Amino acid sequence: MFSAMRRRVTFVNVAVTFALVFAMSGGAFAAGKFLITSTKQIKPSVLKQLQGKTGAAGAQGPVGPVGAQGPRGAEGKPGGTGPEGKVGATGPKGETGAKGTAGPPGPQGAPGAAGAEGKEGSPWTAGGTLPSGKTETGTWVVGPSPGEEPGQPLANTVHGFAALSFPIPLAAGLDSAHVHLVRKVEVEEEKVPAECTVGGVGGSSTNPLAASGNLCLYEGAGTHGFSSDSILIASPSFSPGAGTSGAFLLVGFQEQGSEGAGSWAVTAP
Repeated sequence: MFSAMRRRVTFVNVAVTFALVFAMSGGAFAAGKFLITSTKQIKPSVLKQLQGKTGAAGAQGPVGPVGAQGPRGAEGKPGGTGPEGKVGATGPKGETGAKGTAGPPGPQGAPGAAGAEGKEGSPWTAGGTLPSGKTETGTWVVGPSPGEEPGQPLANTVHGFAALSFPIPLAAGLDSAHVHLVRKVEVEEEKVPAECTVGGVGGSSTNPLAASGNLCLYEGAGTHGFSSDSILIASPSFSPGAGTSGAFLLVGFQEQGSEGAGSWAVTAP
C-alpha cells in the first residue's frame, strides 16, 4: 500500500497536502488570509524544502522478447587492401597434365660452324676402286632354255648369258687363271679350289668367298642341264678372264627348261 502511495507522490500533491494541513491548523486565520491553488503561490525556497529525496532504483525487470529482424542495411564501401600474408607451406606435387599441342616452328637458326674435314673417302667413293684384299659379292641368274618338256634333250646346244657387274671396279682386270666356276657337286664333296677358299673354309652359293686376286662363281642348288664343256667366263671384251667392272658367264644348255642361278665373290689383288 505504501509503495503504491509512494509512486503517486508528486510535487503538486505535497504542496496541496501542506496547504490542507496549514488550513486545518490555522483555522479561520488561514481561511481569512490565503487560499493556495497553485505552486506558483509558494516561495521557491519553500518549495525546495518541501521536495523529497529521490528514492532508490527499483529492481530490473525481465528481458523482453527478441524483436523481429530489421531490414538489411545498405552495402558498405569495400574495405582497403589488407597486409600481405605469410607464404604458406609448399603443397604436394600435382599430377602431370595432358600433353599440349605442338607449337609453331621457331625461326631458323644461324648456320653452325664448319666441321673438321673428314678422312679421304677414296677408294670407296664414286670413281674409286676396290682396295687390295677387300671383297665384294653379288648374284647371277641365267635361263631357262627353250622347250616345253623340261629334262628332254635339245637337238642342239643353246647358249645363255649371265652378267656380273662389280659395284666398285677393280684397279686391274683378272686373267682366266684367276676366274673360276665352282660346281655345286664340288661344294657337296668339299673339293672347292684353293683360289675360292679363305681361312681353310671353302666358299658356296650361300657363302661366296674368293682368295686375293680371284673371282669365284658358285652354282646354286637349282642349277641343272648345263654342258660342262661349254661354260666360259669372259671379260666385257669377250676375252677370257674378268674386266675391271665385271664379267660374263656363257652357259651351254643341253636340256629343255635348263636354268641356273648362283652367287659370286671377287677379292682385289
